[in-house]
Amino acid sequence: KVKAGQAAETVKEKAGEAKEAVKEGAEKARKVAGEAAADAKVKAGQAAETVKEGADKARKVAGQAAETVKEKAGQAADAAKEGADKARKVAGEAAADAKVKAGQAAETVKEKAGEAKEAVKEGAEKARKVAGKAGQAAETVKEGADKARKVAGQAAETVKEKAGQAADAAKEGADKARKVAGAG
Repeated sequence: KVKAGQAAETVKEKAGEAKEAVKEGAEKARKVAGEAAADAKVKAGQAAETVKEGADKARKVAGQAAETVKEKAGQAADAAKEGADKARKVAGEAAADAKVKAGQAAETVKEKAGEAKEAVKEGAEKARKVAGKAGQAAETVKEGADKARKVAGQAAETVKEKAGQAADAAKEGADKARKVAGAG
């Protein structure tokens, strides 16, 4: 009777220890999983930030590009108008000495038309250049997105890894419990 009592005590004690070990393993697993989730959240946040920054940059550059194009087009139009005005004035004076003035007017118009053409060409050049900048901005956004994808991938890896560690910890606890129960 005494021996049986002791045996029952030992078994009870060992079972208690086993239960503790399992509980400990589960605690550890929960903690590791929690840390992994927090880490993933931070990484995802950073990725989103990077993408947003790239988009903002792109928007800014595109805005500047539009401004420059508008400005140059305005200048080209002004130059053309100036040329036309001058030509009109010169043509008006031509009444006095038709032949001479007409010749001069033709020259002036030709000259001004050439200048206007130059100005338009310059504007187009600048616009092309600015459009190139917009392309770079788009590149930056794409880069940001790639980075974000990469970070998100790493975060997923970390979670996977932590989950693996948690599973190992739980298994370890269970093994300990079995061992203790077996000894009992």
